Amino acid sequence: MECNTIDMELILTDIERMREVASSQHGVISRKQALSAGVSSESIRQLAFRGRIERVAQGVYRIPQAHEGERTPLQIAVLWTGRDEAALGFETALHCYGLCDAAPRQVHIIVPAKARIRRSSGDGYVLHYLDIAPEDICLHEGLRLTTPQRTLLDCRSWGVSQTVLREAFERAVQRGLILGDKPDALASQLDIEL
Repeated sequence: MECNTIDMELILTDIERMREVASSQHGVISRKQALSAGVSSESIRQLAFRGRIERVAQGVYRIPQAHEGERTPLQIAVLWTGRDEAALGFETALHCYGLCDAAPRQVHIIVPAKARIRRSSGDGYVLHYLDIAPEDICLHEGLRLTTPQRTLLDCRSWGVSQTVLREAFERAVQRGLILGDKPDALASQLDIEL
């Protein structure tokens, strides 16, 4: 007896498409990302209306069965901006790298200098309008952050205490986050004596 096999295209449901993206983003996805994944506006609206996905901020949705954790609120903050270039910076990035013990009271988000964020529910967020070179951004534990070196320099300009900067710098060097001859140059820029 012969078996005929029929090649079947894998058909993903809209929620599965969204979950695919959200699982690498601490359980959340932006509307823009969902649309790019092939989910229609109407489907997003219906899924939210039926409680299959949860709207957690303007244009940001939590997806069931997608990995969530303590970093989810930070990912929500980045996606809330609606900007692909957005990244966490300043004291928030310092904390994400584990270079300081105390979590900042507010989430610091960097967006392009010419960006205009007209979204509500941004309580607890500090927006910094800065143009940052692509090499000053990296992905760390699924979050877009400024690099450790850029983070330390931004914290200095923001007025973070020398004590915190020194401790963060020492941790960064110890963990190999600042390599080569860069520690000496960075220490000089931060006014830290080695």
